[in-house]
Amino acid sequence: MKGKFFGVGVGPGDPELITVKGRRLLEECDVVAFPCSAGDRESVALSIVKPYLRPGKERLALDFPMVRDYKGLRVHWKTAAQKVMDRLTAGKTVVFITLGDPTFYSTYGYLVRTLKGLGSGVPVETVPGITAASAAAAVLDESLVEGGERLAVLPAPDRPEELDEIVDRFDSIVLLKVNRTYNRLVTWLADRDLDGQAVFLSRVGQQGQVVEWGPAPKEGHKIDYLSLVIVKQGDRAMPGVSKRRGGTGPARYRSCSPPSIDT
Repeated sequence: MKGKFFGVGVGPGDPELITVKGRRLLEECDVVAFPCSAGDRESVALSIVKPYLRPGKERLALDFPMVRDYKGLRVHWKTAAQKVMDRLTAGKTVVFITLGDPTFYSTYGYLVRTLKGLGSGVPVETVPGITAASAAAAVLDESLVEGGERLAVLPAPDRPEELDEIVDRFDSIVLLKVNRTYNRLVTWLADRDLDGQAVFLSRVGQQGQVVEWGPAPKEGHKIDYLSLVIVKQGDRAMPGVSKRRGGTGPARYRSCSPPSIDT
């Protein structure tokens, strides 16, 4: 086997936030593999790296359904891993791209473990990327933690009240994948008197980026999968919330677009 497998984090959305090494690998590799689900119109990760892909480079779509059926998912992981292995055996270099960082709530972990299970000696290298949590804090011009402060990063639970213990133990909290439970989550934040210390962000670094200070319920409004909520407590609770709210009502959306890239 002469090929090599790379997992490359492409960051949250802005193509300029890809690492120098990640960009080089994308330009030099034989195959770019990317995760997709049945409902995807186009892979978000693939759209981010398009400026760096030369014409004719093989683009390999790997099916990773967004379901919770672990047994069924294992079948998809094995199918995807075999497609990658076939190309590695042929001596090709394969780069698997993933949003954010490959080690941070990514399909990459499932794929690389399955790939290693198909044969010993599979050469693998992981290239880190910028997480959505870090990019969101940068958009806000706010540090997530300082000094001895404690940070919790986790997917929003189905039952927001499960966060009661978390908010009692941590100074800053980043809640990912808030789309499924958004309205319940913001209601819980209000009940805990934390809505004034929270910020909702969606599509960070991408077209249609949204920032809302002091998020409010959105009945009948579909929340994008690529959304998160940051909560900061204590002496360093984000002053931007009260300033943008003006003391009454939820803040308005603030949206912007990332810079374009000429290649």
